[in-house]
Amino acid sequence: MTLEFQSVLKLFRDTPPFSRLPAQECAALARRAQEKVFQDKEVVFNEGARAGSGWLVFSGRVRVVSYYKQAQQMQLELLAKGQLFGVFCRVGSESGVYPCTAVADGKLVALRIPDAVFWELLRRHPEACRETCRLCAERLSLMQRLVGLGRESAEFRVADVLYRNFLVHGAKVHLTRQNIALQIGATIETVFRVLAALRRQGWIETARGSILIKDPAAIAGYVRRRKGR
Repeated sequence: MTLEFQSVLKLFRDTPPFSRLPAQECAALARRAQEKVFQDKEVVFNEGARAGSGWLVFSGRVRVVSYYKQAQQMQLELLAKGQLFGVFCRVGSESGVYPCTAVADGKLVALRIPDAVFWELLRRHPEACRETCRLCAERLSLMQRLVGLGRESAEFRVADVLYRNFLVHGAKVHLTRQNIALQIGATIETVFRVLAALRRQGWIETARGSILIKDPAAIAGYVRRRKGR
């Protein structure tokens, strides 16, 4: 598979922090980016592996996960087209390794950006550097929220995931028990138990690969009450 140059260039022009670069710099970056195709569940990079590149999603999705509690896996992010990964977690770090694992969620096409190219662009273009810092702060806020959620009950964490997906996708959300377990750092058995309880209350219906939110007001009320307690 070979991507059209104009499609790659447009993606860089539309994606922060590259959107802050001069046109000629964007074009040069688009020429140097290396296309890579990953199949479902194929690892892009492993936690602890030597880091030498950042990645930009061209199509498909990638899961960014970390391990804790005797190799239990927790999903930190699920990223789609136009989103960077393998970069923000290393801003200002001198360790030289990836602190997380990236795995293709379905077929993934990603653009590899060598570190030497990325850091040199930031050095020469303060606007792009500031934008990178802003994006890094956003990701850090998300990580802090995940840490806070980790102290909540499994019931709240499942309800919170369902409510956030409802706000984006509507009543039918395409989530599996495994998807939810990865997002909240719980076992599939725990998620199964919580979903069964929500079904008994009439709040949801479950099907293969999806969940129907039957009573979004009840789920929203539960989440808001817990957040405001």
